[in-house]
Amino acid sequence: MTRKVIILTGFLGSGKTTILRGIVSKYRDSSRITAIINELGEVSLDHYLVRTVGERVRLLGGGCACCNVRDDLVNALREELSLEMRGVKPVSEYVVVETTGLTDPSPISFTIETDPVLQHHYRVHKIVTVVSALNGEEVLRMFDVARKQLAMADLVVVTKVDLAPLDEKLASLISSINPAAEVVQAVKGDLEPEIFLADARTPQRLESGGPALAKSSLLSVVFDGEVDWAVFGVWLSALLYVHGDKIPRVKAVIRIGGGDFVILNGVQHVIHAPEHFRAGPGERSRLMMVTMGVEPERILESFQVFHSALGGASSGWSVSTKSFHP
Repeated sequence: MTRKVIILTGFLGSGKTTILRGIVSKYRDSSRITAIINELGEVSLDHYLVRTVGERVRLLGGGCACCNVRDDLVNALREELSLEMRGVKPVSEYVVVETTGLTDPSPISFTIETDPVLQHHYRVHKIVTVVSALNGEEVLRMFDVARKQLAMADLVVVTKVDLAPLDEKLASLISSINPAAEVVQAVKGDLEPEIFLADARTPQRLESGGPALAKSSLLSVVFDGEVDWAVFGVWLSALLYVHGDKIPRVKAVIRIGGGDFVILNGVQHVIHAPEHFRAGPGERSRLMMVTMGVEPERILESFQVFHSALGGASSGWSVSTKSFHP
């Protein structure tokens, strides 16, 4: 069984632990969720708050996701795996890794996807970013790490809306930094587990709209025909090698032949293990990228040259690019 990892991130004081505590409390008598909390400093409190409503909570002390804490995360996940495989504890379907407020989530995703042991037993299911309605706009404008946390999100949870309703400025700023993310609100930190645990939205359900406010772009491509999976992988790998730091999110559903499709989900330079499925008649290939600092038209041109060189159909294309300026 592959355990699904949810990376829960968000700037200091955004309400991550409150969200996690609410989710864990609803599975108090279940082994479905294990939580791993990475806290700042030597005095750790958040894991006690979560442990009051659930026992399957593990603490990583010491702060940011630098090398030693990533090693701690690897060790913690390996230990959880060992306990489960030896029958000491039930197998968890989900593992929630709550980061500190100052953590860039991409190294955590990279660690899980590249560790020689973890990659066979865990996969990054989604990234959830928490933004406070009280000071979210100020935080996002002031701190690079907060914008990076948001840019990588599959799901954005706006908290403290009972104290300060989500206004148009913050909503527009969120959409401009990450136009592809799903955005929901949590009153007093209450979020339905089904929303938190659900699969990340696939490209066919993503919208390309959004207010024009920031320096992000959304590229969406829908096209017919089959794709040579090996060559597509080479193209995408080369693209991310050169521009990975400017492409915080990649999602794709690619037809590879015989009715088979591959789902891809990537964060910067890292593409998670692909998932295969069979689709019904009429299903089309889809590619979505959120870019920051690289024009989506350049990526589109590169992809069209690649696709045509492989004899791909030049008809039936539906292309949408949307830029968001400050």
